[in-house]
Amino acid sequence: MSHRLLGVLILLWAAITWGGRIGLLVGSDPVAVARIVISIAVALAAGYVLIRRHSEGRGRLVLWTYALVTAAIWLSSLANVWTNDNSIGFRLVHTALAAVSLALAAWAAVRARAVPGNG
Repeated sequence: MSHRLLGVLILLWAAITWGGRIGLLVGSDPVAVARIVISIAVALAAGYVLIRRHSEGRGRLVLWTYALVTAAIWLSSLANVWTNDNSIGFRLVHTALAAVSLALAAWAAVRARAVPGNG
């Protein structure tokens, strides 16, 4: 698969997973707001890097940042979803969202690692 396809998928997925939550930012917990804003920012940066094929140097750092931030946010969210009193439907939907997000993060990390000259 191409860099551009991954970039487009990351951007589309960010719009799907976080777009609906932008309205929740008003009056929300500051930590939740920060998580959403950071997730959107790193997704936009990673999408740009991949679409423009800037995967060397800073671009590689952006991809690693996207992968790590996405993994941290979704793994902590999953822990919260499964340990609190949530319905099984809520748990399953968030687990599916996490699975796709983590797969995209892993794909970005593989792309970052595959760049020639990466140490």
